[in-house]
Amino acid sequence: MRNPHAVALLAVAPAFVLIACSPQSTGTGKPASTTPAAPATVASAVPAPARSDFVVETPQGPPATVPRMVGKNLQAAQDEAGAASLSFRSDDALGQNRIQVGAQDWKVCSQIPAAGMRLATGGRLVLSTVKVEETCP
Repeated sequence: MRNPHAVALLAVAPAFVLIACSPQSTGTGKPASTTPAAPATVASAVPAPARSDFVVETPQGPPATVPRMVGKNLQAAQDEAGAASLSFRSDDALGQNRIQVGAQDWKVCSQIPAAGMRLATGGRLVLSTVKVEETCP
């Protein structure tokens, strides 16, 4: 004797498979999009740290010792920074926002970080400069 419930279940099972495998309808007669929804953004209770010229998120190699740049012309300082695999930014030490065109005509008054410090390869130096004939502040 056959179980009538088992027969009914076997008759309905293919319909469940077809429904489960078919795209869902939006109620408008058009299938719903099958692309997944974007994940929800989660707010962090801790703010991200401020970006700094002296922090390298992904060091590219072992730390380098920062060379002494103060008193050198900007061209020599740039060459030393490159040799140490460090990047740099130079600023007008007199606050006049002059662009340091002709690096040999500018001298380094101060540097951050100081000479002898260790800085991740690819880290950035900040050099404050004035024209060679000017006095450092």
